[in-house]
Amino acid sequence: MVSALNVSDAHYFALPSQGNVYTLTKLGMTNGTNKLLVASLKRKVFSFEYGDAGGDRKQTLVKEVPFTYIPSGAEIIAIDAFNKSKTADDFVVGITIAKHPDPRVTNAGNKQMSEMYFNIYSEWEPSSQFNLENVAQNCFSLELTFTPYHLYHTFLPSSKEIVWLLSGSDDKIHLYREDKMNHCYQETPLDELFPELAELSAGIVMWMDVRYSMEQDRRISAVAFENGYLQLFVVDVASGTIIATHTKNYGGPLSSVKLFTLDDESLNLVVTSTLTPSAIYMNVIQEGLENFHGLVDSGKYDCAMCSLVADFDMDGSPEIMIGTYGQEILLYKYVDGANSSKEWILKGQSTLSNPIYSLLYLDLTSDGMNELVALTLKGVHIMQHNIDEIVQLLEHRLKLYADL
Repeated sequence: MVSALNVSDAHYFALPSQGNVYTLTKLGMTNGTNKLLVASLKRKVFSFEYGDAGGDRKQTLVKEVPFTYIPSGAEIIAIDAFNKSKTADDFVVGITIAKHPDPRVTNAGNKQMSEMYFNIYSEWEPSSQFNLENVAQNCFSLELTFTPYHLYHTFLPSSKEIVWLLSGSDDKIHLYREDKMNHCYQETPLDELFPELAELSAGIVMWMDVRYSMEQDRRISAVAFENGYLQLFVVDVASGTIIATHTKNYGGPLSSVKLFTLDDESLNLVVTSTLTPSAIYMNVIQEGLENFHGLVDSGKYDCAMCSLVADFDMDGSPEIMIGTYGQEILLYKYVDGANSSKEWILKGQSTLSNPIYSLLYLDLTSDGMNELVALTLKGVHIMQHNIDEIVQLLEHRLKLYADL
């Protein structure tokens, strides 16, 4: 039986212009709190957090963050962020922008080209206290020769360094590493560090995800293309050798790929498609793209725009959420099915008032309970679990443990 998600809106804030699938990210602070960063198309970036209002009360804080070097008329394409320190709040924020020519000048007979930039914001020098406004004022800007798409960060096990990966309209993925001596970032060839991403030939990359095995001796890279191709690579980290390559053609644009683990720690892959139902591939290191599970009804609500892996029912095993342009959030759970085999079933769904671009699940109120965040066409929903259902769920869990 499909039930409604046990959440309700705790807060909503509108955006002055729409975002997209790349314009929601988080800042995970070292004290356990979380903030949101949301970018809208027309140059504006907003932070969201819950602050103390006295006693046990919380107040919502939404404010525009004045990131520099975003020129008038520019459009924000993507935003991403990471903390490069394990002991302090030392964040790096990346924003890609497009500056299109003024049509009035173009119509006057002067040919102008669009300008593309990758802006990287950081305090560069260690600071005793994190201040987002200070970060927003310290920009290193890289001019791009291509239109940027997915902005993504990942780490290198050998050096524990975090690097940027950026896909572009030139059908390539670009790697950017920090030059600590000169307080800047430089593009670096992919061949040595990510050979599997260096020679892609299927077109524009819409989404990518990179994970490492438990022993960090294998890297698994999943890549989703605009033309419908899905590619999965297994790489030996020490030698840089591509051990396996798996390819599938969905026949239409893919919107996201996410690698995740379940109870048995095997690595699995969820793929969202804009024209066909979304799917999950189980145990991809050993089985590639052979162990296929289609997600029932995932193609009924217009395009699937995004996916989220989260332990939403708090039973210790993650579920899969799909956000759709048809305004539906779909929740899938891996359960025992017919013939003693397990399958993914549609367990819950909820309807929002606008198309859904991006989903996050994180603790914003610092109470130990995660909130569900949805970026939509018009704004951002912050949804909290309904307390009565949570109490019933916890009581049920305690009874199960007592019976054991």
